[in-house]
Amino acid sequence: MHRSLRKVATLLCVGGFVFLFCVAGYGVILQFQLFNQFSNGPRAVILNPKDSVALGKRHYFASMSLKQIDELSEDRARNLTPPQLDYPLGEKVIILVPYRNRKLDLLIFLLHMTPYMRIVGTPYEILVTEQVGKSRFNRAKLFNAALREIFNAKPGDRLYGCSCFAFHDVDKLPVSMKTPYYCLFRPHQLLRYVHYKKGGKPMYRNTLGGITLFTRAHLEAMNGASNSFEGWGGEDDDLYKRVLYIHHRPQRARFDEGQFYEENGDSHVRDKSPDRYRTLAKSSPQRMLQDGLRQTQYTLIRRRDYSSFVWMLILL
Repeated sequence: MHRSLRKVATLLCVGGFVFLFCVAGYGVILQFQLFNQFSNGPRAVILNPKDSVALGKRHYFASMSLKQIDELSEDRARNLTPPQLDYPLGEKVIILVPYRNRKLDLLIFLLHMTPYMRIVGTPYEILVTEQVGKSRFNRAKLFNAALREIFNAKPGDRLYGCSCFAFHDVDKLPVSMKTPYYCLFRPHQLLRYVHYKKGGKPMYRNTLGGITLFTRAHLEAMNGASNSFEGWGGEDDDLYKRVLYIHHRPQRARFDEGQFYEENGDSHVRDKSPDRYRTLAKSSPQRMLQDGLRQTQYTLIRRRDYSSFVWMLILL
């Protein structure tokens, strides 16, 4: 009798140890799988083999609709549910993604972020703002336009009532399952290191590029972002200065939690603005109040609410 009880107790102890080992290793395994799939290129992002084949044919995406992208994203995340936590979830974060003419990057982003955010369990919305018109791409101005639309949202709108916002590049994908997608007392800079298919690089300190989270109070105090940076570069350095002007210093994510992957980082052609350094040199507390969120001129052409994201077509 006693021998049987000892056997049962031993089995329970072994079983409990195995269970705890599996739970502890789950996050590590997920992170390894994410990084491993990225090292093999975009094919690993797709679940269905037929879609995997199609992803290798880049011309296929030239005719792909936003609805099809949404359906693929939802298909990948269909059976995922937020984890059962013994503490309350944080506040909702709206991920703002400025975009133009990068459909493959947008597809990969949504295929990754939709299941990623559901696994992590953080309440979220993704808002894609697509620029239309003949003017050069203006990342910061699209952020401002998105914020204006959110601040004017009415009760019942899925964007209504949020006070935490992630300024997010379309080509940056979190590798760590512990990347802290939440707002802090100070602006929260997530991107610490970006991996490419070959190599990578750390981000320099005096910038808020890639992925940064702000509260509504931050954004109202710093008047959002500057509208003056057309083309690539400069606006993220100006954002850093604005944070200093409102007497804050950015809170940076831990290095191991700030790991991101960029699929086309070493090949994407950037339309660099030749005036970005001259414009940046004019940054000042006075200019911050005269050039930003409250002065943004734009026209909302169209809005569509999809299952996995909200899309707005913006004329600048």
